[in-house]
Amino acid sequence: MSSKGKLISVAIDFGTTFSGFAYSTLDDFKQNPAKVFTTTWNDGQGMITTKAPTAVLFKPDGTLFEFGYDAGIPEKSLRLVYEPEAAALFCKHTSFSSEALSGKKESIFTRGSKFMIIDLGVNSDGRLDALAEPSGGPWGGVLVDARWQNLLEELFGADVVNELCNDFTDKLDLDRDIEVKKRAIKLSELEIARLKLPPCVMSIFTEKNENVPFKERLKGSKFEDKVEYRRGSLEILNKFLLETYIDPVSNVTAHLQRELSRRELKDVKTLILVGGLSDSKIIRAELQARFPGYTLLMPEEAAVSVLKGVCTNVPFDVNIHREFLKIQQSDGRIMCSDVIHPLVRKGETIVVEETTRKKLFHSPRPGMRHIEVEIYKIPQDIEPGSVLYTIDCKRVCTLNLDVQNVQNDEKATVSVQMHFGGTRIEFTANEFGTENSVSCKPRWFP
Repeated sequence: MSSKGKLISVAIDFGTTFSGFAYSTLDDFKQNPAKVFTTTWNDGQGMITTKAPTAVLFKPDGTLFEFGYDAGIPEKSLRLVYEPEAAALFCKHTSFSSEALSGKKESIFTRGSKFMIIDLGVNSDGRLDALAEPSGGPWGGVLVDARWQNLLEELFGADVVNELCNDFTDKLDLDRDIEVKKRAIKLSELEIARLKLPPCVMSIFTEKNENVPFKERLKGSKFEDKVEYRRGSLEILNKFLLETYIDPVSNVTAHLQRELSRRELKDVKTLILVGGLSDSKIIRAELQARFPGYTLLMPEEAAVSVLKGVCTNVPFDVNIHREFLKIQQSDGRIMCSDVIHPLVRKGETIVVEETTRKKLFHSPRPGMRHIEVEIYKIPQDIEPGSVLYTIDCKRVCTLNLDVQNVQNDEKATVSVQMHFGGTRIEFTANEFGTENSVSCKPRWFP
């Protein structure tokens, strides 16, 4: 974000379970860009964290009433940033862990070097350029959390866990302890991990199971002699906790292998781990084992590709177009309908607040006083010059322009622009040679 007139920059990280913020002053940034301040919270039980619970308050009818970080920030002062991009910019100015996973100490942020936080590289003028679009899936801490949820349901029953979720305070205490444990799990299957349970868990279990002791439930199950309840805590054989990482590790490593095999990423030899789960010895050990030819680094303070275009009609070409798309216009011309003219393609470099894509179009018929421009997104990757037939597309906005300066015997010329702003993308249709224009902000999701 431009620092002109801004004395303080604030970053907010909205997480599924926990959220936090950090800030930096202009003076501090000029002297040391890595000097960033955070706040800490104490949960009252000795756990100190830089994040607080992500809290959403709903009305009785289920609609949103208030979000815990609802700050009313003016749009001109707001930027939306991908987490990997934010991490890359911070890593550029921060030091790396002395362990550094592979022991490599030299800086990787030299001119022309390439690395992956998912995939970014260093430009010749010091900027960070994306070598490939952000990619991946919910395979980190969120997936591990889901496996912990499954584990608790196997131990106590889904009905017990669901009732626990109704008690916000107790569930939050449990989530906090799981958050600590999932990062500290050791690699040995024979280790014992202790998870502190809210006092209500056993009360709910007893009520739901007609006073049958918890130990009785475990008899004959895979947990017998491997899980015990003592002094308010579960003692769990590490083998079961290691299993919570099977899917995340499998998904992450398979995706990395696919990405690193791409031509544009062939020179990437450094992988930087950021995010809360980068503290996990399991994740780090697996990545070291599966990617031995790469340098793995971790900063000391570690945490949709679509094609967008305009839909129009073009002259029908029997060698390219399919018959069912053929239409005849009122002037007798044979046209192909529903043809997408790309404004931006997957993998193209975009500079926020600087990049604007523009295309000129003519109205289908002379003398038209109203022109409708439809903007679509398509998830498939289309090579320039190739033809793709798809039904997997979604209209994201429509520009309705009332033409003011066109003769009855001439076609109107319309300039369609796509501007990449700090928080959103905006489309504009302008009657060529005039100030007459309309704009719309796309709706990317249903």
